[in-house]
Amino acid sequence: MVKKKLVEELITDGARLLCELDRRSFPVESMFWGHLPDQDYWRLFIGSRIVAEQGGTAAYRRLGGLLQEIELAGITLEDISVLDPESREFQSFFSLADRKSVV
Repeated sequence: MVKKKLVEELITDGARLLCELDRRSFPVESMFWGHLPDQDYWRLFIGSRIVAEQGGTAAYRRLGGLLQEIELAGITLEDISVLDPESREFQSFFSLADRKSVV
């Protein structure tokens, strides 16, 4: 689903997802919405040590299973990137999001 605007529904879903991940012991070091301007799309980035410890496939498999148990209005697994919080890729997205949040 193309998400041109970060609407209240997605913000609420993100907050609910974070609470559920915490409750279900899915480690999250940071989580934020990032806008991908070349695609005009909002993506939910999750920094989790599971990626470094067990690999990306295991992280997405576990997250996908949890998402099937949680009723969310607009977020799907395709809207989420789970990355090692120490990776350059994650740090790059985090830095970009951090700069854009400062007004």
